[in-house]
Amino acid sequence: MDVFKKKQIVILIAIVAIFLLLTPAPCFAIVVHIDQTPADKPHDNVLGRWGTNASCVMISGNEVLTTRHQGGGVGTTVQIGGVDYLVDEVTNIGLADLRIAVLTTTEGDPISLTNYVSLYSTTNETNKTGILAGFGMGRGATLYTGGDPYGYEWSGSDNTTQRWGANKVNGTSTVEDTYTSDVIYGDFDGIDEGDYVTYEAAPATWDSGGGWFIDIANEWYVAGIIRAVEHSGETWYRNSADPDILDPDTFDAVRISSYYDDIVAAMQPVPEPATVCLLGLGALFFRKNRLRPPA
Repeated sequence: MDVFKKKQIVILIAIVAIFLLLTPAPCFAIVVHIDQTPADKPHDNVLGRWGTNASCVMISGNEVLTTRHQGGGVGTTVQIGGVDYLVDEVTNIGLADLRIAVLTTTEGDPISLTNYVSLYSTTNETNKTGILAGFGMGRGATLYTGGDPYGYEWSGSDNTTQRWGANKVNGTSTVEDTYTSDVIYGDFDGIDEGDYVTYEAAPATWDSGGGWFIDIANEWYVAGIIRAVEHSGETWYRNSADPDILDPDTFDAVRISSYYDDIVAAMQPVPEPATVCLLGLGALFFRKNRLRPPA
């Protein structure tokens, strides 16, 4: 990355930090150009609904990662694979917009689910293409200026729809707002423009806490927890005033590799189901100035 580009990113992050401090945290989900789900992706049940306004990612048989800014905590309902569970315990990860939550059944019993992803621990995320996933709004009506398309409205009324897409990690940075978070970031390119990838996608409302997953040797790792996106209510890939200008919206996710040790330290042994226990006993300078955190 050249010096000018680095300066653009630093300026962007500074603007974002100020904006976030002054703006309520709305929620964000997955907007795609084409309504198709990637054939190669993590299991549906590694992605959960966090309450009524966010998403989360299973990282063990009884724990999820999510962001902090959307609220909720002990007692919040988390739905995995259509089944309701309750948050029993929460541990914040450093100063980041990130936390780990232990789940139980709605009766308070331990759980041990079988679908979850590993944590991405290395710092080579840049230029890797990953899978984005979350619950909530999707692509709505196309936005036009003078008959030329430049983006999409968001569509949806709750966080009950699971959506998947893809995007390339363009780089890493640190964002300071209510929290101080290391992040990976990408942008929403138009079809066959910029760094466009098949199933190109960006977050939208109710995607906070969703995942950015990378496949390594046929195993899925969560590399980022979706945190923030540019614009509210719409996603751009060209400039609204002049669609001849490429202007992809920027988004980011809390960088897991930066917090790998802290996350592992906070994780608990997966409890055995009650029946097994009983058996055991018996035997930017540019116009990127509207990033805001999804909730």
